Amino acid sequence: MRIKKHVGQIFATLVLFVVMTIQPGIAGFSRANAIDASLIPPFSPSYCFMILAPQADIIVVASLVSSHSYWSTGHDLILTDFVLATNTSLYGTAPDTITIVEEGGEVGDVGLAVSDAISFEDGASYVILLQQGPAGFRVLGGANGVRRLQSTDPAQDPFLDQLKTIIRPVRTYGGAK
Repeated sequence: MRIKKHVGQIFATLVLFVVMTIQPGIAGFSRANAIDASLIPPFSPSYCFMILAPQADIIVVASLVSSHSYWSTGHDLILTDFVLATNTSLYGTAPDTITIVEEGGEVGDVGLAVSDAISFEDGASYVILLQQGPAGFRVLGGANGVRRLQSTDPAQDPFLDQLKTIIRPVRTYGGAK
């Protein structure tokens, strides 16, 4: 099972490479609207996000509604529930609200900081790669599966245009999902 999962990831990466660098004319793309992969440094947050995107079950633009930190059942870990409102579904069918549980947060005078935990801020919009799990949704790739949008108007953010060029061709031509 693990080998099949990795083969799918490798295949999606290769298709992405072909679409982005060798054959930008596939599926109606032109060089003018294809992402120049050389402009995205390897293993930068943008690069990792773009590699993970074709593997997501759902891709949404969402913003924080509320957050609540609490002790785990065993009182040995602080967890935070982030409730997000779905503004737009870029791929898949998303619920109106999504709850993401992350390690870390503050309860009273005690805080727990987790280096690769995801955090959301009020007033910001995020693009989130989601994967359906047995207990609901989880963020695909952890912190690499969340991208804060730069623009105050998500519809005007240039990152979304880049992301849309990746979602369509990989899904159409036998990508990971």
